Amino acid sequence: MTKTAVRTTKPNGDRRVRRTRARLADALIELMRTKPVESITVTELADRADVNRVTFYAHYNNVQELLGRIEDDAVQQFRDVVENHAQEMIAGEYRPFAVAALTYIDEHDGLFSVLMSSFGNALFNDFADSIRDICNDALDPVSAALEGADDVDIEHARMVRDYQFDYILGGVMNVIRDWFRNGRKESIEFMAAIISSTTRAAGIDSLRENIRLAVR
Repeated sequence: MTKTAVRTTKPNGDRRVRRTRARLADALIELMRTKPVESITVTELADRADVNRVTFYAHYNNVQELLGRIEDDAVQQFRDVVENHAQEMIAGEYRPFAVAALTYIDEHDGLFSVLMSSFGNALFNDFADSIRDICNDALDPVSAALEGADDVDIEHARMVRDYQFDYILGGVMNVIRDWFRNGRKESIEFMAAIISSTTRAAGIDSLRENIRLAVR
């Protein structure tokens, strides 16, 4: 029977714990640039992070759990960015959010390089789904689009919203992929201007029109 690793009781705030977990996270991201996570062993991950296996198991039960923690942390930080700029986006001003989001992505280029690689497809899909849920919760675009309209089914409107968000997110991520491939030569402000103006064009008014078109 496989033994389950026993976690240490050190608090998350302990500096050594944070440093070790950061090294493990960085090591996993580096390895995922060259191979899928399913092929990464605890031994090679520990070697890359310059820790032993016992240290790894003091923090995580397996590699997938570490990956889940990395994803959870990224989603939470992105949630903070969205919520900090929610009122501006509801008012149709997307540039401050785009600047903040691109700054976060630029500062975590290792993770996002993996997300946008062939080895990060599953992780990217999970991340994109989480971002969609965060935006829907924070912005509630359906309520805004249906204001004053009583003849549209809410589930139908949500379906249209999801398709439109997939369109927007796919376009934004392709722009960011190209930005990475070009070595991020263009400034964050320049890229934010492109993303914000394009997103504004596909905003609430566009969603309202698409919902109406779909029920005609």
